[in-house]
Amino acid sequence: MKWILLLFTFSMSNLSAFSDSTRVKSHRHSNSSVNILDGGNIDFLSNGFLRSSTNIFKFNVGNPKGIYLPFYLLVGANVDIKLDDNNINASTAFDMLNNMGGLINFGIDGRVPVKTKYRHTKLDVVYQLAVKSINGYVDEKNIDERFLSKMFLVGFLIKSRAWNPDSPKQFGEFWIKNGITLSGNPSEVVKDIWGNYTNPQFVSHILEAGLLLRGGLNLKFGFYQFLNNKEVNFIDGASFKISANVLLH
Repeated sequence: MKWILLLFTFSMSNLSAFSDSTRVKSHRHSNSSVNILDGGNIDFLSNGFLRSSTNIFKFNVGNPKGIYLPFYLLVGANVDIKLDDNNINASTAFDMLNNMGGLINFGIDGRVPVKTKYRHTKLDVVYQLAVKSINGYVDEKNIDERFLSKMFLVGFLIKSRAWNPDSPKQFGEFWIKNGITLSGNPSEVVKDIWGNYTNPQFVSHILEAGLLLRGGLNLKFGFYQFLNNKEVNFIDGASFKISANVLLH
């Protein structure tokens, strides 16, 4: 496996931005398959950051026709966390906000279908339990600090059929995902990085939308915001990103 993290400036505003590597599949679940190196993402972030991530594997454990646990492992990389004096730990905040962020991200990412009367529109309840390896920088000690962030997400996903009117064979789906995340982090590490008054429990809101057409367009847009700890630098304000998916096979 070879992939390169390119430094790219994509500045839409002075707002922060974050990445998310979640990929939405067909409504039909594959309960017994194991996917290895099945894709990656390049995320362009609204303040000039760039993030690259690769899905190492996905596998399910349990009853294929009943209850099972959908595990995944993802690795990713951002630009250097010590960009300049005004952006120290901006990348750290990005990885904490992003439910698919971190150098290594392992956990359970699942969906529960909800019955609807609409044939071409599907509704899922989504959930995620994850552990993320994140790097931070302690300015006073001039050292890097690596820690584990534990995260829980719950929300809903709406998907509807989409197609290219000029090419009937080019069809796919349009989707919207809305959720709330709660992450727990080591208290001492959080205080070292952001100060003694920072709550180690971070709460955030994510809103994403995407358009996927077979053999062509695959775009994703996202809006992300922390709901607490807004006095901490690089965490206050709304954030946006544009994502492109890269298939590895």
